[in-house]
Amino acid sequence: MGMTTREHALDQVLKLANQYWEHEGNYLQQSIKVGTSWEDYPQHGISGPITRGELLLEATTLDSQRMPRFFARVMAWGFGPAGYAAYRTDRILEWLDPSIGDGSARLIKWISQLRDAAEVGPKEGLEFLGSDAGYVKFLGPSFSTKMLYFLSPEGNRGPIHDAVVNSWLWRQGVASRVAPIRLDHKDLAGYEEWVKFCDKALVNLKSDGQGQAHEDRGFIEYLIFQDQLRFVANSGLASWIIPSDLTVVSCPSE
Repeated sequence: MGMTTREHALDQVLKLANQYWEHEGNYLQQSIKVGTSWEDYPQHGISGPITRGELLLEATTLDSQRMPRFFARVMAWGFGPAGYAAYRTDRILEWLDPSIGDGSARLIKWISQLRDAAEVGPKEGLEFLGSDAGYVKFLGPSFSTKMLYFLSPEGNRGPIHDAVVNSWLWRQGVASRVAPIRLDHKDLAGYEEWVKFCDKALVNLKSDGQGQAHEDRGFIEYLIFQDQLRFVANSGLASWIIPSDLTVVSCPSE
């Protein structure tokens, strides 16, 4: 009996992990040079690069005074060198609280509530983001789930679900018309399937003798993100995947 579509996708993740280990990758150092638009950012002058590891560490000591800058740094990390990054972040903060200008009061409340929801679990975190209390104009799942990921407790992180990851899930058949995974705060079932896929992939890495030092759903998301970049443009890749001879698998339907 042949592999199912999902088994093919999990096998692809294992191949990616093998490539990563072979070339001594470090996903915590994942960074993209931030754009120049951040240099004069009001109150939050930001320079790069910013790494995933820095943000994870910063989140563990986050207090209300640091929250606005932390939010801006997560946005900068996510946008990378895009010239419109600071402008789009400003739009979010101005919507949160136009009278203050930087949205601090409502942003602090929002981050605190998201962190509380994330402590319960990934689904609850996304559920908050899709609620009236969690709604923030101009902040879609690609960036809100980045905040969810960094604010989640170690060992139970809500994985980032952005457009790059979503494209991979559809390309590999993890998502389908029968069982879609949508880039939507309201798609709790789809996000749960993404979380389950990450967990199954981590189990596979352990059974293969790997993954002990990377028991983070973010590690699976990172591997997938890099693989999708390779597929789309063969650029912006981590050094461990640039020489990769990985091939795109044509998967049968489940």
